[in-house]
Amino acid sequence: MRIDAGFTDIIPSGAFDPFASVPGAAGTPGIIFSGRQAPDFGAFGGQASALNWKAGEFPFWKRDIYTDSHNSVPTSYNFLTTIAQSSEIPLVDLGPSCSGGLLNCTLPGGLGHNIYHADGDLNLNAYNFPGGNQDYIILVKGDLTIKGNIDVPLGSTVIFSAKGKVTVNVSVTRIEGLYSADTDFKIAGTPLGPDPRLFAEGTIVANAALSGGSFQNERNLGLLGAINNGNTPSVTFVERPDFILNYPDFVKQEKRVWQEVAP
Repeated sequence: MRIDAGFTDIIPSGAFDPFASVPGAAGTPGIIFSGRQAPDFGAFGGQASALNWKAGEFPFWKRDIYTDSHNSVPTSYNFLTTIAQSSEIPLVDLGPSCSGGLLNCTLPGGLGHNIYHADGDLNLNAYNFPGGNQDYIILVKGDLTIKGNIDVPLGSTVIFSAKGKVTVNVSVTRIEGLYSADTDFKIAGTPLGPDPRLFAEGTIVANAALSGGSFQNERNLGLLGAINNGNTPSVTFVERPDFILNYPDFVKQEKRVWQEVAP
């Protein structure tokens, strides 16, 4: 997990697992990248993981900040749109596939794999993407609102990239895929709760345009009950190694090796 502005995850006293990262499918926890400052896990014994893996060196924190020659993250709307145009890959209008239109979009069960484009805000209802090793890219020229659970079967991939913000409604309990917001990524909640937990399988990117966006978690599990703010995380990120292996070449970064052949 990486937050360039500084990783802050205040883990309360009494948490079941007082760690920001716990072992996933590979059997090991992740690494915490904290960017401009040392990570903060609170004053109750919380830490990065059982192995306490962090990028940096204490007590003198060495900054590890994302930099890119494109002045944006390679999942940003403009970056992916430019790649499609330069590769002469046509964008398929998502509108005709949306029952209810872009602002109340229900996708059909047999959606074909393509690079889709929504020319404006997109409010997407719950959807199970088709299996069979299908790849989907949905570019949103506006804000993306997730109104229901999004499921992506093993072998298929889905990438959402919004020029504006991405909002996950409070009723949503599971999203799968890669979600990139050029500005803010917001997980909606209620002031008093209790809200349901959210499980995010895959990748979430905020501030992809490097213009000052942030990740905002408003989920509130409440103070009472067996599952509450004091012992359980309101948002859990789950690794999906199959996504990394199966993403289309369109979104993979070309690796270059430079060698000086003459002085």
